[in-house]
Amino acid sequence: MAGETIIGVDLGGTKVSVGAVAGGEVRRMARSDVPSEEAADVVLASIVDTITEVFDPSVVGIGC
Repeated sequence: MAGETIIGVDLGGTKVSVGAVAGGEVRRMARSDVPSEEAADVVLASIVDTITEVFDPSVVGIGC
């Protein structure tokens, strides 16, 4: 649907890349290092922080 945005997440062993896509075009991107040696809650917080960088009210879904 027009105006709706989907967030795609690419989680690797050392980084997370996030892209906000609308109308078939990447509108915003963010990338962060993943502290893989840390506890799961620290890794998850890093992922959420990266998603937050590209999130806006038009987002209707997040997928990996």
